[in-house]
Amino acid sequence: MPDDLKAYAVRLRVQGKTLQQTADILGVTVATVKRAWSKKKDSPEINEKRVKYDNRNVLSKRDRDQAVNAVLRDGHTRKQVYKQYGINALTLRRYIRDAQKRETEELRKKDKGSDSKDES
Repeated sequence: MPDDLKAYAVRLRVQGKTLQQTADILGVTVATVKRAWSKKKDSPEINEKRVKYDNRNVLSKRDRDQAVNAVLRDGHTRKQVYKQYGINALTLRRYIRDAQKRETEELRKKDKGSDSKDES
């Protein structure tokens, strides 16, 4: 594999392309891309430039509540919401589940409070 092709393969990987996508773009095998990438991937300048796929795009409490309400109350699809907020689908699902759990706990507390008032 020529050096300029290796450099292009590394550049594509730095941009976040998978091994298969890079191989398809360059018209070479995955093993060829893997060899070129394995030699460069740990170098400091590559680690600096590398775009890592990171699901830890933490939302503020306000944004989290808006995302959950958009799905539960406003009728938006989960796909629309997780794309809009730039979070993973599983993260949105966790936010929704947590919100529903909090709501259930609040209702239980209210219910227990009203039961104790009825008895007295």
